[in-house]
Amino acid sequence: MKSTICLVALFVLCLDLSNAYALDPSTLHGTIVFSSSETDSVGDIFIMNPDGSGKQNISNDPGMHSMEPFISYDGTQITWYGGVAHQAQIYVSDINGDNIHTITSDGYNNVSPAFSPDDQEIAFIRYFANCSLYVMPSTGGSAQHLATGGLGFPHWSPSGDKITYTDWDSGWTADIYVINADGTNNTLIAASPGYKNLRSMWSPDGSKIAYMSDKDGTGDVWIMDPDGNNEYNLFTGTDWLSYHEDALSWSPDGQYMVVQSDRSGNWDLWIFEVANPANAAQITDTPWNEGEPHWQIAKLAAIEADVVIDPDTLNLKSQGKWITCYIELPEGYNVADIDVSTVKLNDIVPAEAEPTSIGDYDSDGIADLMVKFNMSSVQSILEPGDSVEITVTGELNDGTTFEGSDTIRVINPGK
Repeated sequence: MKSTICLVALFVLCLDLSNAYALDPSTLHGTIVFSSSETDSVGDIFIMNPDGSGKQNISNDPGMHSMEPFISYDGTQITWYGGVAHQAQIYVSDINGDNIHTITSDGYNNVSPAFSPDDQEIAFIRYFANCSLYVMPSTGGSAQHLATGGLGFPHWSPSGDKITYTDWDSGWTADIYVINADGTNNTLIAASPGYKNLRSMWSPDGSKIAYMSDKDGTGDVWIMDPDGNNEYNLFTGTDWLSYHEDALSWSPDGQYMVVQSDRSGNWDLWIFEVANPANAAQITDTPWNEGEPHWQIAKLAAIEADVVIDPDTLNLKSQGKWITCYIELPEGYNVADIDVSTVKLNDIVPAEAEPTSIGDYDSDGIADLMVKFNMSSVQSILEPGDSVEITVTGELNDGTTFEGSDTIRVINPGK
């Protein structure tokens, strides 16, 4: 009876959190980092899965502001700004919160950090007599000045050669500019006199820029081309127009967005499908304020794959052409999403581009991907043994990594 009651309670909780929307966030991959007042009224940095599970406090710095987090593109680090009011510094940590350190240490107010696509630099805003856009090495060091004004919220293009940012004027109008990463060709791309256009973010493929704007009365998500043309309100025709959104991030594959929204009566995080914003799900539901999300594939741990190597006895003198490998992924992942060009055996031998196929080699009802490795290349890295472990690694198209191992016998007749 107790188990039944628990299951019913869990079911009701899930229904309440999803608010009857169709999107199932448990099917989405990656990690979302965000700021929250849950443990500290001035904000801490948390990470979690796209469905709200696995939440972890990263900054855990009581009494200190911790805001505007950003995950590195290789998924191994987080940057944010933190410290006392008006003298914030730029922090960097490992993705799990280890090795927290500052890369600025001055009397200025340094905010809004964002990694470059190669993770070698961080763009940020420095407040002193005015607000200026700077770029500095992600390990710390000398900062290069790019632009001055009422600036905020920089974000790099996927190619790494441009940066968008917000420029506020004295009347609280906010416009969006794009500037070359070397500080040249500063260009206005979104202006709406009397309204605020801010928090611009390039799509992962670089074809669009999303931003927040109140020019339709509330804070909505707008989309435009990188030159500012063909702009439109993504929420037109949906009930999102009745609510206010204040921050956004694309999913790593560009198919979804996470936004900070007040549609539940509090600042919470919601995910929606870009092609159909009505397909949405609420992923935080607390008495506290959550916001400023960033969504990336974090290299927390590789998902565990089931790997079968054929043959299970390998003759080092064999003149065969290939070693065959069958890869199964756990529930929630699709082998069709495996990027074959990333698959390697023992981190050395790459999988052949062809042939590949999807089937069910072991007839267990779970799809597997068949890839092949060059026989002579594999033979060159193995030693004879009755129990030789072979490890196969790779990535999915969204950057999620996987790893699996099988044990085979390796023989070398005549030796």
